[in-house]
This record gives sequence, structure tokens and C-alpha cells, in this order.
Amino acid sequence: MNIKDAIVDNFIIILVAIVAILCIIVYVYYKYMKPKLSPTYVPNKEFVDTNNTNAPSQKPKAHVMLFTASWCPYCRKLKDEGTFSKFKSENQGKIINNYELDIQEIDCSNDHDSNINGVHHPEDLASLIGVL
Repeated sequence: MNIKDAIVDNFIIILVAIVAILCIIVYVYYKYMKPKLSPTYVPNKEFVDTNNTNAPSQKPKAHVMLFTASWCPYCRKLKDEGTFSKFKSENQGKIINNYELDIQEIDCSNDHDSNINGVHHPEDLASLIGVL
């Protein structure tokens, strides 16, 4: 084998490698990138209602809850300063990212109160733990 044949063989190998890389790039583009360029693309499908249970005029709700206790010094300070009351008055019912804010303050001073224990269903606790 002479040098000319070796150069041609290396050129063919390099050419095949370049074609293979271009094919992979085109595949990745059409499989992963092009769908994201669509105007109907939703990056987090967790909050997409696939059952269409919400009426067109009804917005899904995002719940913001402040759990307080009368014995908690931080909660008392928050109430005295009026921070959460001001936030609630300015944002209650506001539409943000197509979600209507539902803001509530829940006093958890009496943990034997059935209303407090029933605020969250047990299956919702996993989502609360994720937020904390």
C-alpha cells in the first residue's frame, strides 16, 4: 500500500465520520429542538389540563397559603407589619402566567381543629414537601 492509497482511505473514513455526525445532528434537531420551537410548546406538562376539565372562561388556580400560629413570634411580626395582608390585597385574584392567585391565611394555633387538619388532603402533602 502506498501513501496515496492511505490518504484516500483516511479521507473516506473522515468523510463517513462527518456524514454520521451530520446525521446525528439532524436527528437531534428534529427529535428534540424543533418541537420546542412550536408556539404550542409547553415546557412543563405537569400543569397542562389534558382532560379539559376547566371551562374556557375558568382559569386554573395557584394557591398561596400562609400557615401561622398565634404563639409564633415570626408569625406575629408578619401580622403586625401587615406584609402578608398587603400582599393578599394587592394580588388576590390576579392572573399570573394564566393562573388565578388564590391567597389564604390559615391560623394553625389549634392543631385539634378539624378545619385546619382538612386544609390539605394527604396526597397534597408530597407537593408541599417539594416546595419546602
